[in-house]
This record gives sequence, structure tokens and C-alpha cells, in this order.
Amino acid sequence: GANTEIGKADNQAALTAVGPGTTMRVDTSNANLRKEPGATGNSVVEVLQRDTLMTVEDVRILNGVPWYLTTSPNGAQGWVSGRTIVPNN
Repeated sequence: GANTEIGKADNQAALTAVGPGTTMRVDTSNANLRKEPGATGNSVVEVLQRDTLMTVEDVRILNGVPWYLTTSPNGAQGWVSGRTIVPNN
């Protein structure tokens, strides 16, 4: 349906707009920093609070969702779902 096409366009936009070096901000009450991209198992390294800033180091798309490799302000490296962070414009 039409929604699928919109989703594809959104993914392309996310991919082109957000790359390594982009500063991102947590836009939900908290975001999980995970060992691997994907919301599976007990892979949470750290829980990031709203408005935490971080820099994108790498991007992977998993099941249509962008996951961003980043390092938290505390120095922990991991992956954050694109559903929980936005570019800090």
C-alpha cells in the first residue's frame, strides 16, 4: 500500500540525512544503548536519558529501522535505534 512507499522514502531520507559525524539527541524518555543493532535479548549496555547528545559513527538498517553506532557521554560504545533519537538541529 501507500504506507509502504512512504516508509521506503523515510528510510532513504534518514539514510541520506544522518551519517557519521551527525550529532543526535535522545527524543524519548530514554533510549537503550545496545551491544548489537536490533532490540533483542539482554544486550543493553547503558540507558540514555532524554536530550543526551551523541555523534553517529556508523549506520545500519535492520528490518527497515536505522540503528546508529555511537559512544555515550560515559564512554560506552553501542547501537541506538533510530526510533528513539533524532538529529540535534
